[in-house]
Amino acid sequence: MNQPASDGAIAGDLIAAFVRLAKGDFAVRLQRNFTRDTADTLAYFLNLIAEELSRLFDERERSHRALEKSIGELSEGFLALTAGNFGVRVARTGRGDAADVLAFLFNNTAAEVGDAFLEVDRQRMTLETILESMLDGVLLLDAAGVIRRPNGAIAHLLGHEPAELVGRSLGDVLAPEELAFAEGLAAALEKASFRDRDTLFCTAGGETISIAVN
Repeated sequence: MNQPASDGAIAGDLIAAFVRLAKGDFAVRLQRNFTRDTADTLAYFLNLIAEELSRLFDERERSHRALEKSIGELSEGFLALTAGNFGVRVARTGRGDAADVLAFLFNNTAAEVGDAFLEVDRQRMTLETILESMLDGVLLLDAAGVIRRPNGAIAHLLGHEPAELVGRSLGDVLAPEELAFAEGLAAALEKASFRDRDTLFCTAGGETISIAVN
């Protein structure tokens, strides 16, 4: 006659335990009597479920923390990369997980960007050497006619240090009567090039000199 009450007690304990599990309390355990009766068997299986859920939750938390750490390291790596540190690398886990894949991709990207910038720098240095070795004066202009790079020869002809010419418009170093030429240069070059145009320049000392411009 006590069996129904015992079954009711078991059911109540199970319901209470499952409610706790549903709320994320994976520390819940039912006491076992080790008699292998119904109550003991149910307690055994519920405890196994609680232990497995606890293990999975802990594993997920560890993975989450590891991923957060990896993302933090990646963020620092990207900041270093944008600051010009092309040798930056992030540590890999070697496990082939998401963090390891992200680190692999970042390291490859950093290496590619570094190689690209080194090649651009090498080409720039080559251009600098060529420009400075030329006996003819050279002005590199942007589309707006602003001087971006003079070589030493043209700076010497005009009586300026090269740095003094950078950022000035072409019209600033030409004689006043050449203003229309300076303003229309970009549009004119879209139609055709020209050779040996006698062009009047103003030197730093106020002299006007004629230079054949190509």
